[in-house]
Amino acid sequence: MLNARLPGQQRGVSSIWNEKGAFLSPYRTVLLHEAPEALARLDDALPGQIGQGNYIKAEYDGRLLEMLRGAYEEAQQKATR
Repeated sequence: MLNARLPGQQRGVSSIWNEKGAFLSPYRTVLLHEAPEALARLDDALPGQIGQGNYIKAEYDGRLLEMLRGAYEEAQQKATR
């Protein structure tokens, strides 16, 4: 499992794991507190997919990865303010 931690924290916005295939698991609570604008964009693009304790069932494409990257960047910027 890969879980890129947020600066100065023991949590991240999502995990990547493999169980007979690749899976992305977002952490809704972390997104809500640390990257609310990115969470809103993810909810718009992937209705009902960003839950708690689940994995994204949509296609893992460049757009999705860019949105998750944006979430990490938003959280990082918040931490440095």
